Amino acid sequence: MTLQLLVAILFVCTSISSWASGGDRQALIIGNANYQIGALKNPVNDAKALAGSLEKLGFSVTLLTDADKRKMQQAIRSYSKSLKPDDVNLFYYAGHGVQQENRNYLIPLSAQIETAADVEYESVMLDFVLDTFAQAKNRQNIILLDACRNNPYKSESRGLRRGLAQTDGPKGTFIAYATAPGAVALDGQGEHGVFTGALLEHIDQQGLSLEQVFKQTLAQVNKETQGKQVPWISSSFYEDFYFAGKQAPSTTVSYAVSSDLNSASQQGDAQSNPASGSDPNLTALTMRSNIYYDEVFIDGRSYGATPFSLTLPKGDYEISVLRDGFKTWQQVIKLSRTEQVVWAQMQRQIKMVSYKNGDRFVGTLVDKKKSGKGLYIYSKDGQFAGDRFYGEYEKGQRHGFGTYIASSGERYVGAFENGKRNGTGTLNFANGDQYYGDFLNGQRSGTGSLIYRNGDTYYGEFTKGVRDGWGVYTFSNGSEYKGPFVQGIRHGNATCISAEKTEVVCRYDNGKRVAIQ
Repeated sequence: MTLQLLVAILFVCTSISSWASGGDRQALIIGNANYQIGALKNPVNDAKALAGSLEKLGFSVTLLTDADKRKMQQAIRSYSKSLKPDDVNLFYYAGHGVQQENRNYLIPLSAQIETAADVEYESVMLDFVLDTFAQAKNRQNIILLDACRNNPYKSESRGLRRGLAQTDGPKGTFIAYATAPGAVALDGQGEHGVFTGALLEHIDQQGLSLEQVFKQTLAQVNKETQGKQVPWISSSFYEDFYFAGKQAPSTTVSYAVSSDLNSASQQGDAQSNPASGSDPNLTALTMRSNIYYDEVFIDGRSYGATPFSLTLPKGDYEISVLRDGFKTWQQVIKLSRTEQVVWAQMQRQIKMVSYKNGDRFVGTLVDKKKSGKGLYIYSKDGQFAGDRFYGEYEKGQRHGFGTYIASSGERYVGAFENGKRNGTGTLNFANGDQYYGDFLNGQRSGTGSLIYRNGDTYYGEFTKGVRDGWGVYTFSNGSEYKGPFVQGIRHGNATCISAEKTEVVCRYDNGKRVAIQ
């Protein structure tokens, strides 16, 4: 076995086993309030108060208030680089936020939004935040968005819908919105917004899991606003998390959640079981694991997939959890308490496969197909000589988040679907250029930004890998072209801005500037 392959195996095994080890708690807190249009009263107060609470709970906090787009993006990139694989990351944003075509945008302080077209260029896309964190590959992400205030912009911007759209983050991400998708959150009458004010009352309670903290927060917001504001949760968390530790409070915690609240966490949380409370000889058992589609056997009887709850007589039970591609989890568990949670930490079976063409794969197989995380190294003699891919697979194809490194020096980090680049990602070219944005069927398509090594930048629309549609091209000397592109070439009526910021209407025909008729 070569040293390179041995390192690759160790890398994959370390990445997968890191789920079980501990890391630091880090938080990036952003609060924007002092807008020129639509100033808000509470976001800065909310951000500072939450930062103080998190510091007391052991978080290392980065706090940013009243920030423009450049400062927000710099802070997000710098902070993301500090995240380690085992770290818990908490990101909080309070301020204005809007949605356009089901994409969410966080509004910086300096944003000048007069039409719906301006929002992409003046705001920070939530996808940018999530994708930047995804590249850190840390274990847990908690995203809190108190950013659903009324749209403060004038009528020409009505292409922007109020509130935020529901967004699903990468695996291991918990997203809490101050209110339901498309609805508006209240800024609050006191020092804090309604959502953050309620969160501050519950976040430091010992014995409450992440889901329980937000259940209580949701219930309080719903009660205080008489149902006008209903927070919303989207979660793919597969581990328990406690802000203030697992030690149970000295008094019984009780709370009511209105039946019209939507919370993904309600589905997987331990269910109360009256039978166990009334009979001291019974235990209300809750089974959980870190994966989906598993099967649980208790003393040889199948109980289906986790999570679930059931009542059993106290005593010893042999519990097994199985799923193809994972090592069988098996333990004898003693049920001795009134309520008990059993957590099965499933581990993938790592295999090394050498193919006839010289390619090699280190990772997990399900039904003889690549599945889950893995490293694929192409043969030096094939079509993709020396290329490497590390990331997620599904049914034998690259599917999910991954990194593709070509022998030419080109590097892509981002989303894959059905074996191709699909979704949002970052592409670093061998010549030093960099693209961040949308991909479709392996090519740049949609909205993105391209930074050239000579200092020029382009932000706008792409089709099949080239600039196509409306965009802004900024030259290294500061001059700009704002207008249409056709197959990579400036073409049509546009706005030209000189390095001295003199703005004129101009026209281009197949890349050449011509007089306006």
